[in-house]
Amino acid sequence: MSFPQAPNLSTTPLSVAIGRAIEPLMPQGDDAPRFRSLLNELQMLLFEHPVNQTREARGELPINSLWLWGGGHKRSAPRSRLSVYTRDIEVSALATFCGAAVHPLPAQPDKTLLKTKAIGVLDELTRAGQCGDAFGWRESIRSLEANWFGPLLDAIRSIGPQGLRLVDPVHGKALQLQQTDAWKIWRRRRSLSSALGSIQAANQT
Repeated sequence: MSFPQAPNLSTTPLSVAIGRAIEPLMPQGDDAPRFRSLLNELQMLLFEHPVNQTREARGELPINSLWLWGGGHKRSAPRSRLSVYTRDIEVSALATFCGAAVHPLPAQPDKTLLKTKAIGVLDELTRAGQCGDAFGWRESIRSLEANWFGPLLDAIRSIGPQGLRLVDPVHGKALQLQQTDAWKIWRRRRSLSSALGSIQAANQT
């Protein structure tokens, strides 16, 4: 959707709105009434759309609305030769816009992935965090431990010369690992949940 002039509008990213009351997060600004009216028209269009009728016939939930957010002027993106492994549609779109090769995230890391310059997006904790689901968060931590961080620790000697960088995009923390870290036998192996518990305790002191 494009407009000849940028509307006077502030919106909320979908990732922030999920799991929260949406009314305070609806578009704000001088042009907000116009966009709310447009949203109502979209909802009426979706209500009778053949795709939704087919979904309901299959016993699936209908797509009954859209979340309007974002906007701005399209800029030229830096070209990237990295490969991006992800399940997130927004990450896929951004990577494609930058010219990166996009691949589905595998169930576990493999040696090929560890030897290439690539980005893997592990988002198992996202949905539980957005919805305040403590049980889901705990189970996601266990899944990450079993399927990713445990195998990564075991395969650290297979890391390519570029190393392995683990990044927390929320808090801006990062950890850089190299093959030589596999020989630091004095470092006691710990589970992900215990390590996170220690970090939380340190932040509270």
